[in-house]
Amino acid sequence: MNAEVPAPGARIVESAVPPEEVPEFRSRAQRRAHRRESPKAAPASKDEPLLVRLLGGAISLGFSGVASFVRVLPLEVALELGALIGTACSYVLFSRRRTARENLAVAFPDMSPRDRSRILRRSFANMGRMVVEFVRFPSTPRSELARLVAIEGKEHFDRFRAQNRGGVLALSAHLGNFEMISAVFNAIDMIPSSLIGRKVRPEAVDRIVCGLRLSHGVATIPNKDAVRDVNARLARGEGIGVVLDQNMKRGTGIFVPFFGKPASTTPGLAVMARRSKAPVFPVFMERRGTEGRHLLRILPPLVWDESADRKGALVSNTALYTKVIEDAVRRNPEEWFWFHRRWRTQPYPDDLAPAQEVSQEEGDDLA
Repeated sequence: MNAEVPAPGARIVESAVPPEEVPEFRSRAQRRAHRRESPKAAPASKDEPLLVRLLGGAISLGFSGVASFVRVLPLEVALELGALIGTACSYVLFSRRRTARENLAVAFPDMSPRDRSRILRRSFANMGRMVVEFVRFPSTPRSELARLVAIEGKEHFDRFRAQNRGGVLALSAHLGNFEMISAVFNAIDMIPSSLIGRKVRPEAVDRIVCGLRLSHGVATIPNKDAVRDVNARLARGEGIGVVLDQNMKRGTGIFVPFFGKPASTTPGLAVMARRSKAPVFPVFMERRGTEGRHLLRILPPLVWDESADRKGALVSNTALYTKVIEDAVRRNPEEWFWFHRRWRTQPYPDDLAPAQEVSQEEGDDLA
């Protein structure tokens, strides 16, 4: 449930969705809840440089026209266009292409260069399709979203909810169309869902992203100082999505194995799971064909590892979460974001992973 809602006291963002494109509500209670969660308009931060603000304004103007065009195209045509643009990006974004090649060599050292190149191209094509689907969110009815996504493993979730109406944590990754996960949960009234996410620059783009998510009721919780908001939502029985496959800067993450190489990873999900006692359900989206259909896999909740001490438990459970993500990527490597510098931060020889979770322990940065 891979997108977010503003935390108390945090920057509040403006929805980029025109009023006429906000989905219909089934009751007054749903409408009131939507108004309560909806971001309010806010000027760009004074800390953002002028050139960045101008760039954001230009992107916003261009986005309106591109979005209108993408939304009127038939879905299959729009997806094919997105795949073509994504594939083209694999040739012109040289630094991202180089990063993807390096990452694939780390993950699959025994794979032939030809097979790794095929995965690279299809990964970029998947990104293009995903962007198209995301841009079409406001014009995609809830019923259509539910029709396009088959769910496997829903019985694991239903079994928990039959015995406990508390909130849940969802572990996911930048795999398939991860942005659809929380939206689908909301579309089928499975559980009210939000996600924790990093702020996008420029701020104008951040408002667009948050607005697209909000068109399907998915609030974006800023990863900075999100603990209070997350705890409140879990107490109300909501679902919180966490994407756990992004590199963390030194001092903000802990090192756990990912494809056999140390990867700096946020222990934020482990911190939330330990404090809230909420179950962690791994959830991953997989594309099925080229016609916009998907499979949402819900795995059984992960069992908390209490074999280590307090700090060691954060490391061991974060390692478990990362191993689950690795297994999902191995099963479907063509849909992961290989162009992200996942192993950018590497440990010094004397780095002690358990000692690095202090800032996370305080809830400064949860994703």
